[in-house]
Amino acid sequence: MAKSKSARRRARMAGGASIPYARMRPNLANWIVGGSATDNTGSVIGGASPTGPSTWSCTPANAQTIVPSTPFSYQAVTIVAAPNTTTPTIGRIKVDEVKGHIYVCDFTNASEHAFAVGIYVSEFNSNSGKWDVRDPMITSDAARDDYFFLEAQAWDFPITTNATAQSGFRFDLKLSNPLILGGGQALHVTVSYRNAANTGSATCYSMFRSRVGPVA
Repeated sequence: MAKSKSARRRARMAGGASIPYARMRPNLANWIVGGSATDNTGSVIGGASPTGPSTWSCTPANAQTIVPSTPFSYQAVTIVAAPNTTTPTIGRIKVDEVKGHIYVCDFTNASEHAFAVGIYVSEFNSNSGKWDVRDPMITSDAARDDYFFLEAQAWDFPITTNATAQSGFRFDLKLSNPLILGGGQALHVTVSYRNAANTGSATCYSMFRSRVGPVA
């Protein structure tokens, strides 16, 4: 005996057919914006209450000034919410993707400018209260085999009446493969800068997010 239209509709509802497909799937991943950064020694800028630029600082007021030979690191994902000298929280998180870019511009002097950007997992030292950071412009650091992204670019801006009017350039960030962070670890995106005169400064805009999820 054939079912009536209303009976078929009730059967579909009982089986979940009326629920939109997207809502049937559990939300196992989220896009996040990292909210802290470290200086070239591995200290979090601002300490326990980070004041460094986030990984989504698209306005001039929130951009980071960078000077030659003094790299800094965005903390894209970290297990420790407020790093200090205590033992880091134990836990794990999966990082599936990093999407976006870093843009550098506003050079204060005409020169040959070189930048390097590296993505890697940094370890937190509970004794010193600092993160293990590196300088991707240095050959020995660049030679390490545990980068998930490493790229360098160089431009020659000739002497003009206004060097800051020259345009900038960008790094498109990506992960070579997903990774899992444990307690006391962070995904660092380090930016390093050099120029021929080793003076002046540049402006660095961060425009990227990370997609994270639980560990099965």
